Amino acid sequence: MLAPLLTLALLPLALAACPCPPAPAAAEVCGSDHKTYPSACDLDCTAPPGVAAAHPGPCRPADAALGRPTNATLLLSGRRARRSATTDAMKKFEKCESDRQLDSRRLESLFQCGEVSCSECTGEEAGDCMLMCKRNCLCGCLGLHTTGLDSRRCSRCREERNCVGQYVACMDRCSTQECRDRCWLDEEWCTCRCAQQADGLVSSSSSAPVLLTEVLLALLCACAPPKPWT
Repeated sequence: MLAPLLTLALLPLALAACPCPPAPAAAEVCGSDHKTYPSACDLDCTAPPGVAAAHPGPCRPADAALGRPTNATLLLSGRRARRSATTDAMKKFEKCESDRQLDSRRLESLFQCGEVSCSECTGEEAGDCMLMCKRNCLCGCLGLHTTGLDSRRCSRCREERNCVGQYVACMDRCSTQECRDRCWLDEEWCTCRCAQQADGLVSSSSSAPVLLTEVLLALLCACAPPKPWT
């Protein structure tokens, strides 16, 4: 179910990221999905994952006679593309963590995040404040800007949106590392959205579920800012 959603979400971005110039009829190509595309550029930009150029020129009836890709084939292609995107996103996130000398799995034991010292956190609630300060630094690795230090508001949001519950349920369905990475990225994304809510950057009225699509767009597409959480 996620693969079609990912394709639909990335399609407008692809169209915007690689606009193709008008092409003459002679530039048409037949895709492996037996669909004629105006040019090779249009195929690269708009075809579903796993579809390649079958031959120059428009598709012929004989092409369809060779057999269309089955739903299972297209689904498998989508899964492979999703796995590749998840792996790339995880590598980029981990590199950001390393560059900032941060370990998201033990924020409580860290004293700083890169050049962020969290020196503004003092007094009785310094511990919670420092945790949020480092959380904000971590969220930057997901492409989300957060500056709020209200840990209680962030925690309430995490409970309301069931960030941990979604993570546990997701992990229970996993048997591969790619799947576990997707669950983990979703949970971090959910928490960082709550940090944004605590900062007043997003609305608290939405109950929309967290989607891996948003994470991948933020991590892999610098040209695509994260969608407003409203």
